[in-house]
Amino acid sequence: EHSHQLMASIHIASTFSPIPATIGGLMIGLASSNLLRSSGRIFGVSGLLRSIRGSPWRQACVSGMIFGGGVTSWALGANSVWEGVYAAQTLSPVIPCLAGLLVGFGTTLSSGCTSGHGVCGLARFSPRSLVAVPTFMATGMITASYASHIDPLLVHTQLHFPTVPPNLAVAASSIVALAVIARATGNPINTSPTLEQDSPRTVIASAISGTIFGSGLAISGMCNPSKVLGFLDPFSAAGWDPSLCFVMGSALFITVPAFQFKPETPRLRKTWELPTTTAITPQLIIGSALFGVGWGLAGICPGPGLVNIATGTVGMLLWIVFLWIGMRLGVRAGSLFEKTKGH
Repeated sequence: EHSHQLMASIHIASTFSPIPATIGGLMIGLASSNLLRSSGRIFGVSGLLRSIRGSPWRQACVSGMIFGGGVTSWALGANSVWEGVYAAQTLSPVIPCLAGLLVGFGTTLSSGCTSGHGVCGLARFSPRSLVAVPTFMATGMITASYASHIDPLLVHTQLHFPTVPPNLAVAASSIVALAVIARATGNPINTSPTLEQDSPRTVIASAISGTIFGSGLAISGMCNPSKVLGFLDPFSAAGWDPSLCFVMGSALFITVPAFQFKPETPRLRKTWELPTTTAITPQLIIGSALFGVGWGLAGICPGPGLVNIATGTVGMLLWIVFLWIGMRLGVRAGSLFEKTKGH
């Protein structure tokens, strides 16, 4: 009887937008498939960020995301695409800092996020992703459902941070992103001597994939934290927004056949760079759970977080800084897990 009452309390929110969610999801799937087929690589945003230093193709891909997502958000109307980001400017900085820290730490420990484990991992039928995705979905939903009960003094402090005008923020981030892409294309050499070297063509292909991916995130509505939280909290008084189901489903519609029927070699390189680990480890489960908690706190995962740099808001910049700190801590924690396992 209790379960029937819970189901009866769920109603669809007015923000539900299946058509933009499906179009955006198809673009995300196309971008992921293009990176796979052209360069033989996984489009995992947290992985791109963790290893971005000394890797021109990753720098180009991430910059493409910021450029594509920022320009598309501006074209669609920054105030609507980033409604939740601007609204969060009245919140305490504790929330973006803690959320960014947990997302960075968790995705590093579990080696993936909604893109690496979700869009690509599920498409590869990866055993690790089949564990990671339900784990972070569950902890994300639990956290989002109870986040409204957090001490109001911690959440609503009415600290009105200064906001950069959208036109200026998007223009500045786009110029920087295009400059990084140009530099990476001109010098595509990886610093790792053990990997096959890239060419300007693979760097350009990575930038194109990133641009499409970022645009897809903006169109789908996933750059709006309040919309994501509307999915993660099915029992919200405002109703449940299942748009994310359409985003993930349409992305997988593209990536499943791309991964399952891939050619012998990528178009632009000779070798594949795909994950080979299949072990279900404690750090995978713990990392996925912590990522879900961070995601449920603020409604932001690594992909939308990168695109939202173009808002120029203090809250998003704090989230990115603490994401990076969390990733550094996650690397150290991962090393401790390996040492413990060795003993």
